[in-house]
Amino acid sequence: MEPRGFLNTFIASAAIAGIAGALLMQLLLHDTFESIGFGVLFGIAMGYYVAKTRQAITLTIPFQDKQQFLAKTNIRLAELGYHPEQQVGDHYTYVQEGGKFSAGPLSMSPIKQFKISLQFQTSEATFTGPKDTLASLKEYFKA
Repeated sequence: MEPRGFLNTFIASAAIAGIAGALLMQLLLHDTFESIGFGVLFGIAMGYYVAKTRQAITLTIPFQDKQQFLAKTNIRLAELGYHPEQQVGDHYTYVQEGGKFSAGPLSMSPIKQFKISLQFQTSEATFTGPKDTLASLKEYFKA
């Protein structure tokens, strides 16, 4: 599986944040031109931030005991807000869980784009997921 790159993450995040920002400013200011300008700038800023912290990377960590490593992985990912979604053989998928955001008639669930995949080989585990989360996982297994 090829991880999401910076550009893909930037485009998706910038589009969502830009549209949301423009709509919010339209509701507040009632000025279409300023709302569009704000939406574009807000989208670019948020797109860059999200792409820098949440773009997908691959991380490989060696282990001695698979069951012990998996147990530690499950605990750490749960602390970071991720829970197992599915397992197929030696491939595990974790999704970020969280409460729903709701405002009036609008309701949003957490974005499942930021899931983590774990693939076991003989003596190493390969993770694919958001850069900031895998950096935290790497530090956890260093200690």
